[in-house]
Amino acid sequence: MGNSNTERQMTVPSYWEIGRLENKIAYKSNREATVGTVGAVGLTSLELALAPAVRRHHFGPNVRRHVAFKDAQNDVLRALRGEEPLSGDHYLKNQPEEYVERLAAEVRKGNVESLLDGPVGKLTQYVLAGLKKKQFGSEKAAGYYADWLDATKADYVRPEEQPALSAEELKKIYRKLGGAYNVHLALAGAELRTPDVSDDFGKNVEQLIALNYLESRWKDGRIHVPEEVLTEAWVDPQASVDETLRLPIIREWRDDTRSDAAKALKLDVYNLLHGEKDLMPGPEYAKRLLAREAMAAINND
Repeated sequence: MGNSNTERQMTVPSYWEIGRLENKIAYKSNREATVGTVGAVGLTSLELALAPAVRRHHFGPNVRRHVAFKDAQNDVLRALRGEEPLSGDHYLKNQPEEYVERLAAEVRKGNVESLLDGPVGKLTQYVLAGLKKKQFGSEKAAGYYADWLDATKADYVRPEEQPALSAEELKKIYRKLGGAYNVHLALAGAELRTPDVSDDFGKNVEQLIALNYLESRWKDGRIHVPEEVLTEAWVDPQASVDETLRLPIIREWRDDTRSDAAKALKLDVYNLLHGEKDLMPGPEYAKRLLAREAMAAINND
C-alpha cells in the first residue's frame, strides 16, 4: 500500500508486488520466444539488468507503471485473440469479452477494486493510482485507458453479420486506441497530450498501424477497409483478402489513406522535435516518445 492520499483511498498493490508480476510476465514471454527454460532465465536476467535504463529513456519517469500498463494491454490483446494471458489471469482467459467490458467500466470509475483478485486487475489498479497522482486539474486520465479498452473490444468483437465497419466507426476506434499514448504521457507527469500535437495525431498513428497489418487483421476477422469502400468495389467481407487487396479501388484507397496519414504525421513529428517550444507543452522526453511512435507507424517498424 502506498503512502500518498491517492493510494490510501484505494487498495493498490505494492511496487514490489507489481515487480514480481512483471518478472513473471517477462519470463513467460521470453520462454515463448526461446527454446527451453535456461534460455528464458538468461534472457529475463539480462532484461532485469538493462531494461530500467532503456525504459526510462523511452517512457520517462514512473517506469514500472508504464510497464504495468503495457503488460495489462498485452494480456487483453492475447485473450481477445484466444491466447493465454502471460499473467495467468483466469477470468480474462475464460471470459475475455465479459472481462474487458467490465474492466473498462471499472477503469472509467477510477478504481478496479472488484478485480484485484486477478493479476490484470492488480496491474490496472497500479496504473490508475499513478494516473490519479499525475493527472492535471479536472482531467480524468483513467478515461484514456477506458477508451482504449472499449475500442479494442469493438475492434476484436464484431457481429458475424457485420464484420466490416463504416469509415466513421473505424475513425472512432482509432481515436480511442490513440488514447493509450495519453496514458503514458500522464504517467510520466507530462503536461503534453496528443490533441496538443494535432486533433488527429492518435487517429493517424493507429490508422497507419492498421494499414500496415491490413492482411493479417483481415484474416483474423478484423476488417480495416471501410464498408463504403468494400461496397464501391463490390467486395464481400468474407472474400479472400489477397484477391481483395489487388483490386484497383482497394489499392487506391489504401495508398491514398496511407499517404494522407503519413504526411500529416511527418508534420507533427517536425513540430514535436523542431517546433517552437512555447507553442507545445513539454517536456522533451514526452515529445520524443510521440515522435518515435509516429515514425514507427510511418516506417512500419
